[in-house]
Amino acid sequence: MKIPLSHVSIHFDEDVVIARNRAKDIVKLIGLPLQDQTKFVTAVSEIVRNAFQYAGNATVKFQINFKNARNFIEAVVEDNGPGIENIDEILSGRYKSKSGMGLGILGTKKIVDYFKIETTPGKGTKVTIGELLPNTIKVDTKTISQWRESLIKKSPSSSYEELLMHNQELMELIEEINRKDKQLQEQLERLELLNRELEQTNEGMIALHSELEKKNKLLEEKNRQLIKEIEDRRKIEKKLRESEELYRSVVENVHDGIMLLRDRRIIFANRGCENIFNLPVDKVIGRDFSEFVASEDKNLLDKTFIKGDRNECVLDGCEFHVLNIKGEVVSVELRVREMKIKDGDTHLLVLRDIRTRKMLEEERLKTSKLESIGVLAGGIAHDFNNLLTVILGNITLSKLKLGEDHEVVQFLNDAEKASLMAKDLAYKFLTFSSGSPPMQKEENVKDAIKDTVRVTLSGSNIKTEVKIPDNLWNV
Repeated sequence: MKIPLSHVSIHFDEDVVIARNRAKDIVKLIGLPLQDQTKFVTAVSEIVRNAFQYAGNATVKFQINFKNARNFIEAVVEDNGPGIENIDEILSGRYKSKSGMGLGILGTKKIVDYFKIETTPGKGTKVTIGELLPNTIKVDTKTISQWRESLIKKSPSSSYEELLMHNQELMELIEEINRKDKQLQEQLERLELLNRELEQTNEGMIALHSELEKKNKLLEEKNRQLIKEIEDRRKIEKKLRESEELYRSVVENVHDGIMLLRDRRIIFANRGCENIFNLPVDKVIGRDFSEFVASEDKNLLDKTFIKGDRNECVLDGCEFHVLNIKGEVVSVELRVREMKIKDGDTHLLVLRDIRTRKMLEEERLKTSKLESIGVLAGGIAHDFNNLLTVILGNITLSKLKLGEDHEVVQFLNDAEKASLMAKDLAYKFLTFSSGSPPMQKEENVKDAIKDTVRVTLSGSNIKTEVKIPDNLWNV
């Protein structure tokens, strides 16, 4: 359904302006957005100008078109001119003429929501252009009547009044342009001021950038130094860890017992303490050291822990006696040093098990005594051997003087054998005293036993009977 709003007849140039202003009043009255107003007014002005230029006259009808539940404001421009040839080429953009004909039609089609052209060569042209009304604009019969009445009141009575109104609008537009120009000048001045300030700021930024470059170079140098310091620190830490591991390995594997005491309580013990106390290290740590001290050394322990100068060697290698878990006394060589660890007074104890050493010393003492006895025995044996030599000499002389048949000769023979045995014994003493290996010789066991019994029982009233087989081996 189409409802007319207004119309304008085009016969003169002034009528083109009237048609344009009428289109402007209508879209403004309807309340189209400013952008849509501009497009519609421009399209109407372009089509009307073309119609007047090529046909000499035309009519413009403005109407509301209710089309498929959509509302349009339309302008229908009709003329009785020669029509337009090649309309398809014009609408597709392929047609170009020296006069520019067709460019306005194609441009108008692009800026409006609805465009339709009907032309017959020699009979005229009809162009319909439309702009879609937003849903926010209420359109009904009453509203359209109000729009129509308002347009009638605003319509000028003549073309002259229309021109006056148009001139008035132009004057207002010029004043607005002048005001805008003044504002632009002021903005330009502010822009120039801002440019100068920006130049100064740029100079400051350049100086700041230069300073930042210096700071960056300094920071890079500091970073390199810091990286080097970190690497050096890591190397030192690695060496410290290796040194700590080496130290711990030495402390844990040394045979001596090593302890740290604080207020006589054991806070550290190595594995060497296990051999001394027959107790695992974790059972040793935390106990009072006094529990392991033998009763005879309690007083020495009290004197040892009298506070002295730091790093002072309180005890150095004295013999000390401790008790193992079985209650057995263990002799140790004790060294005590007072030191400070982690802000606390601490005593370092080194205990060396000297049981084996004492055993060796006792053996050495026994050996020394035996050596002394050997020297004494050697001297006695030497003197005894000299006496035996005199005795044997006298026995031999007595036997020669008495003769073999004398009854005393048998006693002299026994005395001679006993003296020879005594001399052999003296020789053994000499061999023992000199440390030389004993001389070995073969002897008849039977004879040795008989001689020993006879010499032993000589002068007594004991009678003996020795029965020894004759087939015994010599030794």
